[in-house]
Amino acid sequence: AVVSTQSTGSRPQRVSSLQTSVAYQFENKIFVALPEYSLMSSYYNNLDNEIFIQKTIARLSYLSSQWCFSGRPLIVIILTPEMCFEKATSRFLDTLKSGSFQGVQVKLCSIQTALTTSFKQQLKCLPPLTKNQNGVYILSHQSGKLKCMYNLMDGSSDGTEAQLIGENASDRWDCLTKHMRDEPNFVENRFQEVENLYNLASQEKCWHVIRHCSALLCKVHPSISESVLHILVTQRQISFGEGGNEETISHPPSTAEFLDYIQRHSKEKAILFAIYQEVLLYLCEIIQKNPALFKGILRIRLDLLIRLIAKETSGDADSFDQMCMLRPIEFYQFISKLLSGGITTSEDEELTWETIRYIDGSLNRLPKNFHHSLYSLLNLTSGIDINGNVIHSFPLTNEMTAGEPQFAISISNWLDKLPNPQLRQLYVEVIMILGSLQKMIKRFPELIELHTVLYQAHDLFVQECVVDPTDHLCGISREFYLTPPTGQYGTLSYLTQAIANLYC
Repeated sequence: AVVSTQSTGSRPQRVSSLQTSVAYQFENKIFVALPEYSLMSSYYNNLDNEIFIQKTIARLSYLSSQWCFSGRPLIVIILTPEMCFEKATSRFLDTLKSGSFQGVQVKLCSIQTALTTSFKQQLKCLPPLTKNQNGVYILSHQSGKLKCMYNLMDGSSDGTEAQLIGENASDRWDCLTKHMRDEPNFVENRFQEVENLYNLASQEKCWHVIRHCSALLCKVHPSISESVLHILVTQRQISFGEGGNEETISHPPSTAEFLDYIQRHSKEKAILFAIYQEVLLYLCEIIQKNPALFKGILRIRLDLLIRLIAKETSGDADSFDQMCMLRPIEFYQFISKLLSGGITTSEDEELTWETIRYIDGSLNRLPKNFHHSLYSLLNLTSGIDINGNVIHSFPLTNEMTAGEPQFAISISNWLDKLPNPQLRQLYVEVIMILGSLQKMIKRFPELIELHTVLYQAHDLFVQECVVDPTDHLCGISREFYLTPPTGQYGTLSYLTQAIANLYC
C-alpha cells in the first residue's frame, strides 16, 4: 500500500489492505491509502490504460465474491485527463454508473462524497511523504535498492557520455544493443542514460524498449509479492527455469527471496526479469476474475508458459521479440486466451491437436478424474514406468488419498520430468485410457510400462497412415501428435488396441 506508519525507532508497517482503499485521519487531515496497483506510475504495464481497467475489474470481481466485512469496501481510482478520453474508461465508468457490477450493488461518486460516510482509522504518526505530479502523496524514503543486472544502480559515471543516437526510442535501443555487443561493459555506469531511454519509450509507448530497459534497471512492481502470494494461496505452485534448473515455489517467499529467484533465472536472458513479473501479475488478475480457467492446473511453469507465448506470437519459442512488442493489454488477453483454449492461428483457423497438446502440457493441465484414474492404477500394481522414470505405489497410496493436493503434486513432479509438453500430454492420454479400461484387463504386470503402450500404439498408427520418417519428436511422428484423441482413427483408438494386445 502507499501509506505506511514509520517514526524514529519504529519498524515500517503496511496499513492499507491488498484490494481496497482505506481512509486515515492524522490531526485535521484525511489521507486515503490506495492499493499499489492503482498508481499509474507504479510499473510500466500501468502505462496501458486498458490494463489498469482490467486490474480494477479483477479486484472488483474478487471483492464481489470474497468481501466478508460489515459495510461496503471503498475503492479509489485516480483518473487522469488522458484516461477520461479513452473508450475503455468510458465503458467501465458507464458500467459502474448503472449501479450494478456482476450482480453486486455499487455506487460511483467523488472521493469527497465517499469520505463523508467512510470509516477513518486514526494515525498516531505520519511517515515522510512527497506529493507527485498527480497530487498523490507517496513515501519519500526507500527501503533499499536492488542490484541491477549490470550494476547500474551502484555505478558512478566514468565521465563519458553514452551516445544513444536515434530519432525515437526504438532507434536508440538499437544503438544501445550495438554498444552492448561491441563493449561488454558499456551499460555499466550508465544508469541515467538507460533511465532516460526508459522514460522516452514510456512517452512513445514503445513496449519492447520499455520492457528491456525495465529489466536492465531491475524495476520491481510494488505489489509483485502480493500477486505471488495470491497465486500460492489458491494451492498452486510456481516454478522458474526448465529441466534440471527448474526451481519451484510452494510457500510464500519474502520479497528478497522472490527477487533472488527471478534474478538467478534471468541471467541468460535479462528480459525475463521484466517478463516474469508481468506474467505473474496477469495470472493473479485472471485467477481473481475467472478462477475456473485454472481448473486442472496445479503448477504454473513460468518458463514453459513464456516460451509458449513466444512460440504462438513469433513461431519460435526462443525468440521473444514479437512477444515483447505486445501492448500490456494484448499480453494479458493472450495469456487469458491460452488458459481458455481460445487461441487461433494467424489465418484464424482452429488449433492443431499438436498445438493443443503443447499448450495443455505447458500449462500442466490435466483432465477431470485424472488423479483418481492414476491412483486406482497404482493400487493394482507396484508402480508405473515411463522410460525408467518410475513412480512407485508404496508408500504413495498408503500415505495419501487420490484427492490430496500432495498426491497431485507428486504426480506433477513425476510427469514434469518428461522432455516436452506434447509428449507429456500423450502419456496423460495413456493413463486415462488405462484407467477407463482397467476392469476389462485380466491382470496387470508388476510394473506398468507406459512407454511400451504408447510406442506400440504409434507402431499401429504408422502401419495404417503415411508418415514422414524424418519428422518426429522423441520417437513419435509429428502426424501422431497432430491426430485428435477421439474418433475411429484417434490416438485413443490406437492406444486401446495396444492395451488389448499387451494386457488382454
